[in-house]
Parts: sequence; structure tokens; C-alpha cells
Amino acid sequence: MLPPYVIKQIDGVNIGFIGVVTKETNLYVAPENRKEVEITDEVTAINQPLSF
Repeated sequence: MLPPYVIKQIDGVNIGFIGVVTKETNLYVAPENRKEVEITDEVTAINQPLSF
């Protein structure tokens, strides 16, 4: 759906931004509205090695 991260250069410094939702999102979004999205533990997902 969206890229998992983006790197922006601000004042000559590369800064990485990550997009993440917490697993509590499952409590607030109806299953039919997230059927194409797997929401897992955010810490585990963030710490996954990147594959290019």
C-alpha cells in the first residue's frame, strides 16, 4: 500500500521516516476495512532487516 520508509535529506542530513501502526489498531479498525493489511507486533516489524 505505502512504502515502509522514506529517506529525506534535510539541511544536508539524511533522515529516515518509518510508517507504522500499533497492534492496538486491530481494536479500532473493522476487519473488513483491513483485510488487505496484516497488523503484527510493531517492534518486531520495525526491527526486521530491510531487503532491497
